[in-house]
Amino acid sequence: MPDKHDFWSRLCLASLTAVVVAVPTMGSAIMGRGYEVSKLAVALPLAFLALASAFLAAAAPRMARANMAPRIACASLIAFVCLAAVSTALSEIPAAAIFGTYFRREGLIVWAAYCGFFFAVLMWAVDAGRIAMLVKAIVLASVVPATYAIQQRLGWDFYTLPTSEGDATRRGGTLGNPVYLAAYLAILTPIAGMVWWNVRRHKIESAIWAFTLALAWTGLVLSQSRGPLAAAIVGTAMVACVIAARERARGVFLAAIATMLGLFVFVATINVSAKGATWAGKVPVLDRMILSLEPDAKPATTRATRSAATRLDMWLAGTRAFAAASVPRKLLGYGPDSAHTHYYVHLPPSVIQLEGHIAVPTFDRLNADTLDVGMNFGFLGWMVYCIFFGTVVFAAVRALYGLSGKRIAWIFVLTTIGGGVLASLAAISVGLDSAKVPAFGLGVGVGWYVYLLGCAWRSMSADRHVRSMITDRAFTLLAGLVAGLLVFWFDAQVNIPVPTTRLVSFACAALILAIGVALAAPREAQKAAVDSDSNYLMWVFGFMLVSACASLIPIVMPGGMLSHREQGPWWSHAIPMVPSLLMACAFAWCGRSAGSPVPNRHAGRAAGIFLAWPALYATLHLLCLHWSGTSIDEIDATRLSWAVFGSALYVVGMCVALAWGARWRSQGAPGRSRAPNLRLMAVLPLVVLSVGCLALGWRTVKSEVAMTVASWGGTARPELGERMLQDAIRAMPYERQYRRELVFHSLRRALADITPAGVTSGQYEKIARALDLAEETGRQANALFPRDPWIMIALANAYQVRALRLLRSFDPSAGEDAASNADELFGQSYELFPSQPILLRNWAQLKFDGGNRGAAYALLDRMEALLPNELGPYFERVVMALRLGDDATLRDTLARASKNLDAADFNSLMNVVKAQQK
Repeated sequence: MPDKHDFWSRLCLASLTAVVVAVPTMGSAIMGRGYEVSKLAVALPLAFLALASAFLAAAAPRMARANMAPRIACASLIAFVCLAAVSTALSEIPAAAIFGTYFRREGLIVWAAYCGFFFAVLMWAVDAGRIAMLVKAIVLASVVPATYAIQQRLGWDFYTLPTSEGDATRRGGTLGNPVYLAAYLAILTPIAGMVWWNVRRHKIESAIWAFTLALAWTGLVLSQSRGPLAAAIVGTAMVACVIAARERARGVFLAAIATMLGLFVFVATINVSAKGATWAGKVPVLDRMILSLEPDAKPATTRATRSAATRLDMWLAGTRAFAAASVPRKLLGYGPDSAHTHYYVHLPPSVIQLEGHIAVPTFDRLNADTLDVGMNFGFLGWMVYCIFFGTVVFAAVRALYGLSGKRIAWIFVLTTIGGGVLASLAAISVGLDSAKVPAFGLGVGVGWYVYLLGCAWRSMSADRHVRSMITDRAFTLLAGLVAGLLVFWFDAQVNIPVPTTRLVSFACAALILAIGVALAAPREAQKAAVDSDSNYLMWVFGFMLVSACASLIPIVMPGGMLSHREQGPWWSHAIPMVPSLLMACAFAWCGRSAGSPVPNRHAGRAAGIFLAWPALYATLHLLCLHWSGTSIDEIDATRLSWAVFGSALYVVGMCVALAWGARWRSQGAPGRSRAPNLRLMAVLPLVVLSVGCLALGWRTVKSEVAMTVASWGGTARPELGERMLQDAIRAMPYERQYRRELVFHSLRRALADITPAGVTSGQYEKIARALDLAEETGRQANALFPRDPWIMIALANAYQVRALRLLRSFDPSAGEDAASNADELFGQSYELFPSQPILLRNWAQLKFDGGNRGAAYALLDRMEALLPNELGPYFERVVMALRLGDDATLRDTLARASKNLDAADFNSLMNVVKAQQK
C-alpha cells in the first residue's frame, strides 16, 4: 500500500470529495440549463483527474489482486464504454453522441466520466481503505440541497424560478427540479440511516447525523415526487430487515415488511375508494398519490395523473421505436443521447394532449432507464449495464452473509431474470402493454430485492453467525449502500436519472465492492477501512460551502439589480448555508467522528478549510460581478461567464491546494513520492482529457450566458441578441439549440417590420437580411441534425415568412421558391413528427396564404383531431373562414367548438368572430 501521505492519493481523495459534495449543490440561475451545466463543469474534469491520480498513487496493482466480483464489474463497465464508443461511431448525429444534447448532455464524454469516476472511487477505496470517509461525504452533501428545498417550500425563496408542472408547492432545490431532487435524496436516506446507526451511542455526533437524516426525509416528502418516495420507503424497509436479521429479531423483520406493504395498500385503497380519494385529495403529498382526471379533482391530483399517463404513452413510443429499429440498431443502439429523434414518429397524440404542444423539444427522454439505455446503447449495452449493477448487488449479498459457491450464483441469476419476466407479464395481464419494458427493468430490481431479503431471513436460522465474518460498522455501511443502489435502480425505471444521481449510484457501487475487498482482511483492518478521520470532514464542509456560495450568491442582471429574478432580503441567500456551518462547528468542537478523537491543534486548520476557502471564493465572486457591469449596455458575456465558470476552476484549484498542503493524521510535511515516468506517461491522456473537459465546460458556460444576455436585450436591442447568439454558436458549433434560437430571433426581427398596411422597400431590405440569416442558420442546423423535426420546422418557418404575399411582390421568384421549400420541409417534418399540431398549424397557414384553401382546411382537420378540446385549431379555421367570407365553414366550426371547448375558450372564439364582423 502506498504512503497515505502521498500527494497523488490525497489529490484523488480531494477530487472524489469535490465531485460527491460540490456537484449536488452547484447551480446557477443565470442560465437556462444552469443546474446541469454548472454540475458537469465540475464533475467531468475532476472525475478524470481523480482517475489519473489513483493510477499515480499506485492503486491499480492492489486492484489487480481484488476478488472476482470487482473484476467482473470492472470488465462489464469497460465493455459498456467500448459498446458506447462503437454506437457513437455509428451514430447518425455524431455531435450529439459525443457531447450530448442541449437539455441532458449525456454523450460519450459524460458516460466516460461516470465510468472513470467509478474506477477512481474503487481504486482509492480499495487501496486507501478509508471507506466511511466518502460515505459520510456523500450523505453530508445533501444538507444544502435539502435545506434550500425546505426554504423554497416555506416561501422564502429568493429566485422566482420555473417550477415543475406549474406547481408552486414543489421546488427542486439546487437540483433544479423536484423529481431530480427527490431521486437524489431518496438514494441517500438509507445510507444516512446507517451512518446514524453506526454512531447512535455518541450523543453529539448521533444528533448531527439524525438531523441530516431528518433534513433528507423532509426535503424528499416536500418534493412530492411519488417514484422516489416509494423507492425510499422500499430502501428503508430493506435496511430495517437486514439489521433485524443480524440482530435475529424476526418480529422487527416482519414488522418492517408489513409496514412497507401497508403503505402501498393504503395508497391503493385511497385510489379505489371514493371517500378515501376525497379525503386524500385535501392532504398535501397524498393528493399526488391519487389517479384521477375528473373535473372536480384537485390541481395536484390532475397534474400527477397527467404525468403518469404521459409516462405510459412515452413508454409506448419507446417500445415501438425499438421494434421499428434495424437489427444493428437493436444490438448497438443509436449512440449516446442520440435516439430521441426516432421517438417522435411513434409519439401518440395523447402525449401532446396531456403535456401541451409548445415548440420546446422536451420529448427526448422516455422516463425509463431500461428503454433509454436500450435505445441509445442497444440491447448489448443494456445487458452489460445490467450485469454491472447485478454483480455489485450480488457482491454485497455475498459479503453480508458470507455466501459462496456456484449454486447461489445461479439462484441469483434466475431470480433476476424471473423477476423481470414476471413483472412484464404482470404489466401485460393488467392491460399495460406499454409498460412491459420498464416493468422488466423494475422486476429485475425486485428480483435482487427479494433475493437479498431471502438471504437475510435465512441468516436468522443459520448455524453460523455472520458477526464472526464482518464487523458491525462494515455490515451497516454495506447494507445502507446496497439499499441506496437499489433505490436508484427502482427510481430510474420510472424517472430520468441525471448526472448527480448517476454519480452517486456509481460511487455506491464502487464502495460496495471496496467493502467486499476489505472483508478479506483481518477484523482490525476491516475496522480501519470503515473508520474515518474527522479532520477530513472539514474538507467536506469546505467544498460544500464553496459550492453553496457559487449557487446562491446572485449573479448581476441588467438594470443595476442583483437579479431580475431575485426577491426577498439579501440575507435569505445565506439560509441554506447555516446548517452546514453549524454542523461543521459541531464536528470541530466535539472533536469526534466515529469515536476517534481529533487533536485540538487541528481546529485552526479545520476552520481555515471550511471558513477561509468559502470566504475567499465569495470575495472573488463579487469582484467578478463588479467587473461584469450592472447594466445591459456594459455587460460583456465573456466577463459575466467568469462569475459562473470561476466556481469550477476554484474547486479544481482547491483540490490541488488541499492535496498539496493538507495533513491526514500526520505531524510532518506530506510525503510526495515520485511516480515512475512510465506511469506518468500512461495517465497523460487522462490529464489531457481532464483539461479538455474543463475547456468544454468553459465553452458551454460561455454559450449559455451569451444566450441569456441575448434574451435580456433581444427585444429592445435585436442586434445585441443576434451577436450574442452568434457568439454562442461559435463557442459550441455542434449545439443545435443555439442555431434554432438564432433562426427564431431573426424571424422575430423580420416579422417586426411587417405590417398589415404593407412593406416599404427600405423595410424589405431589413427583412431580407434577417431572413437570409435565418435561412442560412437553419440550413446549417438541418445539415448537422437531418432527422430533427424541430430544426426542420424552424427552417420551414423561415421560408414561410419569405413566401408571405406581402413580400412576394419584391422578389416573386424567391417567394415561389421559398413557398415550395417550406411546403417540402413541412411534409418531411410531418413524416418525422405526425402528432405535432404546431407543425400542422404553420403548414395550414402556408397553404392558405398561397391560396390553397382546401389543403389548409384539410391540415386543420388533422390539427383538430389532435387537439379536439383546445382553442387553437378552431381559432385558425375561424380566422381563415372570416377572411374568405366562408359562412358555411364558420357555422360548422362554431358548432363543433361549442361542443368541445369549455365556456371560457368558446367565449374567446366568439369575441374574435364579433371583432372581425364589425
